[in-house]
Amino acid sequence: MDRSILLEKMTSYGIKAPVFDSLLSDRKQYVCITRGTESIRSATKSTVLGVAQGGCNSSLLFTLLINDLPNSIKNSLTVMFADDTNIVISGPVDQFFNTITKIEDDLTSNLN
Repeated sequence: MDRSILLEKMTSYGIKAPVFDSLLSDRKQYVCITRGTESIRSATKSTVLGVAQGGCNSSLLFTLLINDLPNSIKNSLTVMFADDTNIVISGPVDQFFNTITKIEDDLTSNLN
């Protein structure tokens, strides 16, 4: 998810902390591989998606990011606990692919 959407969600919840703006803006990442005493590092790239992992606020930000997912999926039961999400469907076996298509439609309709 684009972090600007997360910042908008936080504002709608009344969270207006400048520290989050700086934490979620102008993020960069790279990959470093170490073999023995030799290290190879990729070029640094800017990112606009997701939240940083491992920080003290990471869990809070991730929860804010996905907390309304069950509201977006109408054609199944969505069960969430911490960072684990399960989508539960039931119905006739011959309608399985039709149900999957409906869930995909639910998910992609929120991207537009």
